This record gives sequence, structure tokens and C-alpha cells, in this order.
Amino acid sequence: MSMRSRAHVANKEAVLDGVVDVIMSEVEEAVDRATAPADDQVEFEFGLDLVLDGLERLRVRR
Repeated sequence: MSMRSRAHVANKEAVLDGVVDVIMSEVEEAVDRATAPADDQVEFEFGLDLVLDGLERLRVRR
């Protein structure tokens, strides 16, 4: 892989990390503001945890 290609890949990884950080921050703020009934809140948080875990795994793999 050429130096230019490596720099391009590193830049994409940095951008992906930034995007994931922004998404996680926004979702966490939305959860903090959520006022759903208890059962719905638990289900929402469970699903959200699955999504965030998946994003984190993608970020770690790269």
C-alpha cells in the first residue's frame, strides 16, 4: 500500500471515529431527555445499547 493510500485510510478512520463520537453523544443526550413510560424506556435503552455496542465494535476493528 502506498504512503498516500495509508494516509487516506488513516483519515477515513479518524473521520469514522469522529462520526461515531458525535452519534453516541447525540443519542446519549436524547436518552437523557426521554420521558417514555418505564417499560418503553427499558426496551429503548436495551435496543440503544445494542446499536452503540455495534458501532463501538466497528470502530475498534478499524
